[in-house]
Amino acid sequence: LCLMIALTTIGQSGLLTAAESIEDAMTATFRVTDKNTSGTAFLVRIDGGNSPEGRKLVLVTTAHGFQQFTGDGCWIILREKQKDDTYTRREHRLAMKDGDRLLWKKHPTEDIAVMPVELPAGIEVVPFRLEQLATAVDIAARRVRVAQEAWIPGYPAQLEANPAGWPVLRRGCIASHPLAPVTAVRTFLLNASSFGGDSGAP
Repeated sequence: LCLMIALTTIGQSGLLTAAESIEDAMTATFRVTDKNTSGTAFLVRIDGGNSPEGRKLVLVTTAHGFQQFTGDGCWIILREKQKDDTYTRREHRLAMKDGDRLLWKKHPTEDIAVMPVELPAGIEVVPFRLEQLATAVDIAARRVRVAQEAWIPGYPAQLEANPAGWPVLRRGCIASHPLAPVTAVRTFLLNASSFGGDSGAP
């Protein structure tokens, strides 16, 4: 059983359609690895952060994925767009520790880890915006509901879609009911094929 992080995106007039958002979701999703095991992670942009542009990028994945990595760092498989519109693979090392201090945080009760990151220039990425994430209000209003289609970009069995490191896209649906209230319903099920390496997929 692989844990996928439920990331439901909300548009200005309701849920975004797959056609409007799926390519951005693919662009926000990356493989993370310690060269032995790997998982999936995605990036979320938080405006008003501490970067020069006033924005902070946060990497989101599963806590168990980070916990099983050995050493004090990991690699994120990035993609750099070339002038001819092709992409090349770019492996970027992320420090996970500063001495004995962890540079990432685990959610108090859920298997979710977050870590602020800075990426090198030239990387093709469209991070999710924090305000895109569905809230308890959205779920209570049934904007997220059972049988809704779900698109999942990830790295099943450490598989990459191509040498540049793009994720593999698969489809499922929300498979459990009810989803509200979120204070009582902390998780829900997706009906989708999953494999080791998918953990952390949005």
